[in-house]
Amino acid sequence: MQTITHYLLALYLLSHSLLLWANEQSGFKHNTERNSYIHASIQGWQDEPDWQLRLPGLVVSSPVLAGDTLLLASENGNLYAFNHHTKAIQWIFPTGGALSATPAVYNNKVYQLSLDGTFYAVDLTTGLELWRFNTLGEQRFAGWGYLGIQADQPVTDPWDFFLSSALLHEGVVYFGSSDQHLYALDADTGTLRWAFKTGGMVHSSPALAGELVLVGSWDGALYALDRHSGEQQWRFQTETEQKLKVWHGIQSSPVVDEDRVYIGSRDGYLYALDLHTGTKQWRYDAERSWIVGTPSFDDHSLYVGTSDTGWLLALDKKTGQERWRHRTYVWTFSSPLVFDGQVVIASMRGDLLLLDSNNGDVLHAYRTDNATEDRYRVLNQESGRFDYRSMVQNDWRHDSYAIMQRILHNGGFLATPTMHNNQLYITSTDGVLLRFAFYEANE
Repeated sequence: MQTITHYLLALYLLSHSLLLWANEQSGFKHNTERNSYIHASIQGWQDEPDWQLRLPGLVVSSPVLAGDTLLLASENGNLYAFNHHTKAIQWIFPTGGALSATPAVYNNKVYQLSLDGTFYAVDLTTGLELWRFNTLGEQRFAGWGYLGIQADQPVTDPWDFFLSSALLHEGVVYFGSSDQHLYALDADTGTLRWAFKTGGMVHSSPALAGELVLVGSWDGALYALDRHSGEQQWRFQTETEQKLKVWHGIQSSPVVDEDRVYIGSRDGYLYALDLHTGTKQWRYDAERSWIVGTPSFDDHSLYVGTSDTGWLLALDKKTGQERWRHRTYVWTFSSPLVFDGQVVIASMRGDLLLLDSNNGDVLHAYRTDNATEDRYRVLNQESGRFDYRSMVQNDWRHDSYAIMQRILHNGGFLATPTMHNNQLYITSTDGVLLRFAFYEANE
């Protein structure tokens, strides 16, 4: 009788844990608030990755773990599923366009937006399509006279790397589109619940805060919508002027911390807003440098990277005052992963760093093999920054697309690191997945 009781108890606990996992989201920055704070501290970071996996095609999205499955989305249009223990491939789901959004997993389904203009729901176990929803079209941002280039059509932004990553909550999937809408669909059927039109492309990933869903737009505004009806509750406009400064929209995704929401903008500021009213509480001047990555926070500080100025910033959450800064030298669009007393950052220079979150001191450093080799000669060895002069033959504005291809193939990071069972996963832009094991991550 005791054996049967123990068996039934174990069966109940197993089924209960599976039910909890099935209704939790795995995706960009771990949770619906879009924060990446893990209440543990890393001990014994190994010097080298314990294994690597190379994908065909460039990768800008972040790896996602769901049970034993590792999901990777590639710019070659394929969504890959691997067993993260054995590296054995489980399935490949092809789409007709680049995959620049991080996949999201909910209730044994994978949700993925493609540049082919389709939002897909795929069975996590089999890789078979369950349903699809067609947007009015996905594309990179483009503007007339962008970079000062005179052309008979809008000029594509070479720094528009990401599409919107989906958010799942209570049977509804939310995602932004290049057609200027934020969509809410039934997660099981793909049926449209509502659509809200902003004033620009939506490549920001939505975040959830109670009854609100928040998202940024290329019109330079952060929107707070009722998650049930899609009705606008408030709107905050950053300092952008669309007629001339078309590149100053919001790519960053909002992150929610109790009664406050943080958002970065390409206008060169990081904003802290009241969650309920959208009132500005403070803003941090990033010296005209874009803030594209999504901030992360712990109990005291907010962490975010900058673009041209090449910094990882630690700001006081309440006041926005700078606590410290760490030089990354290059664009830091990847979002930080925060632990107790530590923060992990990754940059386009190919550096993966573990910093002391109290002062920014480097605790551990790794650089990818391709970035170390620097076969495309993108780095200035003296300054540590991108060497544009050596990469261009003419005016850098016209050569910026060729420059970008060299940088993307050189082993840097745009993806955000992911932690799973004392193992850290991150994918470099040239398609190499790295896994670092830890001896112990203390709770």
